[in-house]
Amino acid sequence: MSQYSADQIPRREGTTPLLRNPDPVHRPLNHGGNLQAAEARFGRPAQGWLDLSTGISPWSFPFDAVPDAHWQRLPHLETALEEAAAAYYQTRAPLAIPGSQFAIQRLPGLFRRCRVALPSWGYNEHIAAWEAAGHQTRRYDDGDLQALEQRMDSGELDIVLVINPNNPSGQLISRERLQRWHQTLAAQGGYLIVDEAFMDASPAQSLSSCCPQEGLVVLRSLGKFFGLAGIRLGFLLAPAAIRAAIAQERGPWAIPGPCAWVGRQALTDQAWQAQQRDHLHTQGERLTEILRHQLGPLAVSIRPTAYFTTLFLAPSTADAIYAALGQQGILIRYFEPQQDVSALRFGLPATDQARQRLIQALQGARR
Repeated sequence: MSQYSADQIPRREGTTPLLRNPDPVHRPLNHGGNLQAAEARFGRPAQGWLDLSTGISPWSFPFDAVPDAHWQRLPHLETALEEAAAAYYQTRAPLAIPGSQFAIQRLPGLFRRCRVALPSWGYNEHIAAWEAAGHQTRRYDDGDLQALEQRMDSGELDIVLVINPNNPSGQLISRERLQRWHQTLAAQGGYLIVDEAFMDASPAQSLSSCCPQEGLVVLRSLGKFFGLAGIRLGFLLAPAAIRAAIAQERGPWAIPGPCAWVGRQALTDQAWQAQQRDHLHTQGERLTEILRHQLGPLAVSIRPTAYFTTLFLAPSTADAIYAALGQQGILIRYFEPQQDVSALRFGLPATDQARQRLIQALQGARR
């Protein structure tokens, strides 16, 4: 894959002047948080739903009423938002986008068709977007990174996409290792793309401070750590040409003014960030201990993070646990089997009452 100049993004083959870059993701995919589908399958629980199916923090950044001016005027992006993001991510020139999903859908259309490696377990919108854009996708096992490195070293790959930490496997690849990958790929004219939607709880491992550099793209989100998924705000950290192309796709008013105001408050409140980080790690450890105690003997492996814990199980066991919890009004995230193993991802219960309800439901599911 050849390098591009600053004023010319490589475009994938087969586009037409009339329809240059249509949205590549066109089929609905399975995601967490779909209570309507859960209700259709299991009915409406008497206690209401306990939704543990997302990796979003159940403790959101608190903010006062948004000033009236942000509701009343068109949402021109203020430099204060991106200045706050630059300080928080320790980077230059972050581009505000309406959620990292916006970039996930559009990045594949900026490259000529090439060879792209993606994790076998991972956020499924990535693979859907690259395949829809006509790229040659290859899966890699994040438990065998040496095999992936051999493919990079031999020039078999043009782009390597990493979800760090991985959702749902929980794998966290060190910053130093990813820097070596970037150097290898960039020397061949390739790219390392890192989705850091869950990185805020482990900021020392982020590559954000390495940006912008040629051959490196990093995606950040305010949804998970800040518990602000509803405001749809994220940032693209990338070389100038890629930022310019995504900015053109974004248009002038893609970030609503109230969302930008809330985002700036969240990015600059260091005291709250430190408290949230400690709280997530503590509660993540509590959740992992519950699952280890209740389901440990049934699991192939247990993979914890600060936001969720994932159990890998035999498909029949995973199916039974998912159904048993759903019948008790507890929704978790089910991942389809791969190589005779399924995954169940449990998000963080927000209260002692929710934790106790989960424990009781797990005891019932075990029986």
